[in-house]
Amino acid sequence: MGEGLGKYFVLDLTEGEDGALCTEYLALAGMDIIRVEKPTVEREGETRARYIIKNLNKRYITLDTASVEGQRILQALALKADVIVENSGQDKLKNSRVDYKSVRTGNPGVVYISILPYASDSPWAGLPSDRSVISAMSGATYQCGQYGCEPVEPGGNLPDVTSCVFAATSAAAALYNRENTGEGKYIEINQMDSVIALDRSAYEKYLNNKINDRTGNLLLSCSPTGLYKTTDGEVAIMCLADPDFKPLCEAIGKPELADDPRFSNPKARVKNRAAIDAILSEWTAGLTKFEVMQRLLAERRVICSAVYTIEDLINSEDLRKMGLIKRVEDEKLGEMWIPTYTGVSDDFNLPAKLPSEVNADALSKEGRYGL
Repeated sequence: MGEGLGKYFVLDLTEGEDGALCTEYLALAGMDIIRVEKPTVEREGETRARYIIKNLNKRYITLDTASVEGQRILQALALKADVIVENSGQDKLKNSRVDYKSVRTGNPGVVYISILPYASDSPWAGLPSDRSVISAMSGATYQCGQYGCEPVEPGGNLPDVTSCVFAATSAAAALYNRENTGEGKYIEINQMDSVIALDRSAYEKYLNNKINDRTGNLLLSCSPTGLYKTTDGEVAIMCLADPDFKPLCEAIGKPELADDPRFSNPKARVKNRAAIDAILSEWTAGLTKFEVMQRLLAERRVICSAVYTIEDLINSEDLRKMGLIKRVEDEKLGEMWIPTYTGVSDDFNLPAKLPSEVNADALSKEGRYGL
């Protein structure tokens, strides 16, 4: 591992692919991660890619934590860890004596992160959950959907991703605090609170006595705004004020629209939204999404973007040059391009391994762990 963050040893006790995302962020930053897996877990085919994309830059060990030897190794690792991350709950870890109370006795400086669906002191603590339930309970689903229509569950895995981002940043902040105070810390991150805390603008509207209704692709105070079809997909266009509208009209070859009374100011354009949308849609329908983006955003500085597919992102030369999409090799899946972030560790590309491929070299880093 590189200098600096490579001195921190993170013990990853999370279960499942999504729990691993927190430690993946720390691994990409350059921290030294050992992920503990159960020997019986197998991941092949489609699930292999899902596992690998969240477990790069880590080292691995399989342990039977029900055995005496497995518990001995696990406890020894916990006593040497700077950070421990788990998502199965403290009660389940007590039998192996790697819960926070047990670990801090011999390792008082440990930063211990628990990622849970609900707060441990909430009425729902310990109850079943999934991303649909968390999204609904946190208010995220209520806010998503087209104008005047029913709620829609947010795309992606918002609760898991959000909680893992908060967990990773909390771990980094706690390590910085330890450098100054020498004190470790127990931090509980839960998915429900993480999603609630994500969108402050919704609560700003509530405090100003405004109802935060769903608006979908529209911005009700402006026009034209929304998604417009192209020959190969869609583009998002946002015209916020008069300085945006004139160059938009010029770009579509209709400069006279800027002086048309129907569109001469923001209120008029909102009132005549259907008319301007029809004109704009006719223009975008004859171009590709990236041609529209070039003519509006690049040439006229009108807020606009192609609606990128995952394939578009993976194949983007710009994102690859920026270091946001990086190349890795897997012995079975071959070349893979995956998202990371700028500033990722120079040691990036330590291959992810499945439990069946793990060996004891995870413990041999220059005798660091003394096992």
